Amino acid sequence: MRYDLTHVRHDPAHASCPGLFRSFLRGKGKQALHLTYAHGDRSIEIQAPFLLGAVDLWVLQGLIAMAVVHGKQLSLQNAVTEEGRQLAKNMNAIGVGPTDIAMAVAGGFSELAREMGYAEPDSHSTRRILQKSMERLFTVTMFVGDGDERQGYHLLSSYASKLNGNTFNIGLNPMIATAVVGDARYISIPMGEIRAIRGDATRLIHQRLCAFINEGATHPTPIRDTTLYEYIWHELEASPQPGMVNKVVKRAVRKLRGAEDDELDRKERERAANLERYRRKKLKDAIDELTSLGWVFDPRGKSFMVSRPESSK
Repeated sequence: MRYDLTHVRHDPAHASCPGLFRSFLRGKGKQALHLTYAHGDRSIEIQAPFLLGAVDLWVLQGLIAMAVVHGKQLSLQNAVTEEGRQLAKNMNAIGVGPTDIAMAVAGGFSELAREMGYAEPDSHSTRRILQKSMERLFTVTMFVGDGDERQGYHLLSSYASKLNGNTFNIGLNPMIATAVVGDARYISIPMGEIRAIRGDATRLIHQRLCAFINEGATHPTPIRDTTLYEYIWHELEASPQPGMVNKVVKRAVRKLRGAEDDELDRKERERAANLERYRRKKLKDAIDELTSLGWVFDPRGKSFMVSRPESSK
């Protein structure tokens, strides 16, 4: 199959954002997203009614890549077309963005799915997955603070789609759009790797590592396994053990029932060991998948010296 898109030009502040995309238990996606973090001299606050998962990251990467080849650059301050004026209106709904450049991307769901590497790009279910993901991305609100200045916008600045018509039209927020057109520093992620990745944990780790390791380079210091865990689960709050309860509450309940402390401690240690085995298995699978794509993870105790493959341009 012939692919038009070779690389994603991604804004570093989005690509390196901790917890913007994460793995979580089924049913936990309805939790609200609220993050604050610092990127350089700027403070960034992100809010959304739902958590974003690996599929949402995959869709955003595909949309950004399509913008490089098929995107239309628009000036928000001097829009001359109806499309440009509508995009500017949507972007200014919650404040002026940090630049006056936006990027509109129009295309078909099947085209996007093929470029992303979906196994069944033309199926109705695939289109529905992409449509729902775009709608989740559109609900994300971002506020960027620089000194006493504060600016806000949506992760996707505009959105429209026709599922049966197999079409969509979206606008990228100004920070991403500026990276796409090359007017600011950006990171480059090969679409070949994005298409090849199948594991959610692999996709989440891959995005974060690409944000600070250049193609063909080795990170100067070892990266701890706990850091890689956080790229997947974000502060390790997402436990794979269904029905786990806060251990303090559980201890109190068991004491009321007359359970012995040593039995409680044994079971808690057993759960902790199971959880650690689960996470290590997920991390090993992700490292194996990235290694198959040319990445190198040289073990150093509980850390890794990580090398990124050369560009495939």
